[in-house]
Amino acid sequence: AKIKQHLPPYIRIQRIMRDIPAFLIEAGCKKSNLRQLVDKRLKELDINCNCIRCLRR
Repeated sequence: AKIKQHLPPYIRIQRIMRDIPAFLIEAGCKKSNLRQLVDKRLKELDINCNCIRCLRR
């Protein structure tokens, strides 16, 4: 989550995990809502993100 504060405003993070149902994930992170989890963590840490998606909200 902390790396997002260092992203330049022209960066767009891809939406890969969202397209994979959690029950099909065999190894690694089993969470399919990583964006929401990262956004929640950023709010807890009071950190702003500079990526295109966050700046447009």
